[in-house]
Amino acid sequence: MIPRSSTARSIHYYNGAYLNRYGGNDYEFYQLQLPEDNAFSVGERVSVDFVKNEESLPEGGSNYYLFLQFQNGLQEFVMAQNSAYTFPFETRDIPNVNLTGVYFNGTSFITSETGWAGNSVLFDTADKTLALTVTHDKKAYRPGEQVNLAVEARDAQGSPVSAAVNLNLIDEAFYAVMDSTASPLESIYEGLWSGSMFSTNSHRVPVTPYGGAEKGGCFLAGTQILLEDGSTKPIEEIAVGDRVRTLADPRHRTTESGTVAELYRHVISEYLVINGRLRVTPEHLVYATMHFLPAGDLRVGDWMLTRSGEKEFITSIETKRAVVPVYNFRVEPQHTYFADGFYVHNEKGGGQREFFTDAALFTTVATNTQGRASARFTLPDNITSWRVTAQGVSARLEVGVAVSKIPVSLPVFLEATVGKEYVAGDAPVARLRSYGTAFARTDKVQLSLIAPSLGITTAQTQQSTAFTPAFFPLPKLTAGAYEATYGLTSAKGNDAVKLPLTAVTSRLTVQSAHTQDAKDGLVVRAEGNRPMAVVITDRQRSALFSALQQLSWSWGDRIDQGLARTWGTQQLIDTFDAHRMVPPFVAARYQVQSGGLTLLPYSSEDLELSARVAALRLAGFDELSLAQYFFRTLEDASSNREEMTYALYGLAALQQPVLPRLQAWMTREDLSVKERLYTALAAYALGEGETARALFRAIVRDYAQVKEPHIVIKAGETNDEILTNTALAAVLASFLNEPQQYGLRDYLHYHRPAEILLALEDLNFAQASLRTLPQEPQRVELDVEGAPVAADLTTPRFTYSLELQPGTSVTVLKSAPSLAVTTITPVPLAESGLARDPSLGIRREYYVDGAKTTTFHENDLVEVRLIPEIIKNDALDGEYQITDILPSGLLPLTRLFSGGSYDCHYWYPYDREAQKVKYLLNKYWRSTYCGEVYIRYYARVKTKGSYRAEPAVIQSVINPDFMNFTEEGTVMIE
Repeated sequence: MIPRSSTARSIHYYNGAYLNRYGGNDYEFYQLQLPEDNAFSVGERVSVDFVKNEESLPEGGSNYYLFLQFQNGLQEFVMAQNSAYTFPFETRDIPNVNLTGVYFNGTSFITSETGWAGNSVLFDTADKTLALTVTHDKKAYRPGEQVNLAVEARDAQGSPVSAAVNLNLIDEAFYAVMDSTASPLESIYEGLWSGSMFSTNSHRVPVTPYGGAEKGGCFLAGTQILLEDGSTKPIEEIAVGDRVRTLADPRHRTTESGTVAELYRHVISEYLVINGRLRVTPEHLVYATMHFLPAGDLRVGDWMLTRSGEKEFITSIETKRAVVPVYNFRVEPQHTYFADGFYVHNEKGGGQREFFTDAALFTTVATNTQGRASARFTLPDNITSWRVTAQGVSARLEVGVAVSKIPVSLPVFLEATVGKEYVAGDAPVARLRSYGTAFARTDKVQLSLIAPSLGITTAQTQQSTAFTPAFFPLPKLTAGAYEATYGLTSAKGNDAVKLPLTAVTSRLTVQSAHTQDAKDGLVVRAEGNRPMAVVITDRQRSALFSALQQLSWSWGDRIDQGLARTWGTQQLIDTFDAHRMVPPFVAARYQVQSGGLTLLPYSSEDLELSARVAALRLAGFDELSLAQYFFRTLEDASSNREEMTYALYGLAALQQPVLPRLQAWMTREDLSVKERLYTALAAYALGEGETARALFRAIVRDYAQVKEPHIVIKAGETNDEILTNTALAAVLASFLNEPQQYGLRDYLHYHRPAEILLALEDLNFAQASLRTLPQEPQRVELDVEGAPVAADLTTPRFTYSLELQPGTSVTVLKSAPSLAVTTITPVPLAESGLARDPSLGIRREYYVDGAKTTTFHENDLVEVRLIPEIIKNDALDGEYQITDILPSGLLPLTRLFSGGSYDCHYWYPYDREAQKVKYLLNKYWRSTYCGEVYIRYYARVKTKGSYRAEPAVIQSVINPDFMNFTEEGTVMIE
């Protein structure tokens, strides 16, 4: 659409902004004024008015108005000579319609704010409310009882409705932390984007002195802007086309890059100084306390988001009055950037808050034409109050939520406080306490413990009184699974609780593997006090088994490490029937809004990496958005030859119809060796195996250097380029089953580069090996602790596996000549003998009330200090991951404190899993750090006992083989 006037050029409308000239006394504020009750039913009329400072704009004469309706694109537009605009709210407008007003006063154009935070007319969702009721058959229940639920659904007019209703049961304790009704109403009728991408105007409003900071505010000269490559530039030197670093989603800290599209410079007379360094006008939006808000609304104690993803609490806000120039710019497409290390917006807007709850879904029921349904389930044994949440949706998208509480109790009951998992060597203490409405505080009780699996075959008892704790020491644990029964006996009633307990060898283990030929007479024994896994298969599968083991042990949170860990474990299960738990891999953490994939959850998309991962065809990624990302790159006139090659490979890997274009691309004579290898991989992915083979053999002929048993592709100006080309050639040779694959692989593994991780290549090699495994049955005869075993190794796995307990053995009596034996033993990191990088170091200290100690007491708040040491001249560049594991008797507390207890040593971990707490820091972190160089977090004492303090680890993100760790210790909780 191109509106025209006698003096106007073509105009395209963007998600507009307030014209906010706030200097002096000429304050001007233009907006489309919506009705106070901004929610409409279908058929209702909507009336808006274009106003300046709450006054309607003039009509007639040289005043012209353009009103536009958007919802994922332009719906319609109307031209007029008065400021009032009226239209009917239609079905097509559900859930919202976005309005833009353009006012031409005879000399310039003024555009109202639009989009998510602007003039969005909303649907009245009350018209789509589903009235749900949930009732149960008793007022209160005992643990393990059956519950009968009745569900009823009615529409807004009170008529019965057929609807699908989800029912879930959640412990009420979760809602004490964060309440939620988990209503789908807001998500179903969530507002839609306007779809307006860009606007400009030919006749701008003249800027008066000391005013006119568009896009909601500006920053003073000298404000450092974070660029795409990690460097900074003063805001006054920013230019159109500069690439800046920003976030795709501040909630998940996913970084990406944006392009500076437009610059602004103005003069103002007042600004704020936040924390002594950020100089910003009060109207500018900053990200604070989970949403964007004007800097003028900030208060001491709020927090802002920093470039490192941490929360920095506001300790000071000063108001300065001076006539100074200020600067701002628009970033496409995110409209956000980092200024002086803080995450900010380039215009006015709104944030959103998102809640997460733990829920157990029991069932889904469908109400009948009378709007009724029923459900039945058995309660767990917990003594608690449960919340049943019903979420219903009808075919007409009517939505409703209902909540019902189910109290579960006994007249007397026992509470046992003891962990579920410990580490071998821990000696925990169980705390028992009696409760119940039948008890008085002076009532006598007997508490007991019996656990035959722990060697407690006779019940241990203690006399106590109701509500008073008693403590039962457990023996020093060895690795294994146990059960303990805790009992309560009293004149008012009895109770007993049986709880499982597991002791693992270590929470930081390294798997020690060894492979040898299965010769007749070979004896394999599980030495020491650890179990040993034994796998017997042919030599080719043994090599694959070892490769998959290495993949499954990958450390770190890079995308290639996570994929290797998950895929390697899954293949061990599928191919060798291994008893493993597949570690979770959340693909969405590595896929940003553009569709591209990132190396780390917080980094920007990487085109080459995206193509390499796409070729793996592993589940979890949004392949449609990934393909669109590649297509956009391919069609972008600014893409260079290498980027277009990566995009073609990615599209071919996703089986997109790009073969004709790929064939044309192959005819280019200016392709580098790396680009030729990628085109060959793309051809192979599209089924053009012989084309790929011809390309591979030509590269080997021209660039391969053979030094038995190694082969290297001598193409590239640096060692890294040579290694990269050799790795790509090795992957291609493995897929094509060319004989050079082994020499290429050997070269890579004997010349592993410090800063190039080969997890993807190793994964490719394993995928290729899976396709060429032998299918001939084999046989082996064994003696397992005096018992003869004859094992036929046949389809589907051609493998025989067993586990030896400490001190036991297996003997090979007779074996086929092609078989091998692989043994795997878990070894704690501290005992693994792994090389420790002398350029890295880390120390860990515990404090209570400022005093250093390793002895704690119940209710203590424990401060944990991690002190990294990185020798800058020797250590690898880039990021480092710190992993600390709390002793079993402590519970990590990682929520940031308020009320003045925050300081710059207190970091929020980027990940926490049970006892593990993880941080990321840059090699040069000390140069920008304050005070002493340590990271602090807190823990709460959970249970008494003696507990192992396993090592804290520091390791390079680029190459996790470069690591160091603390010594192991012991903590006492009294």
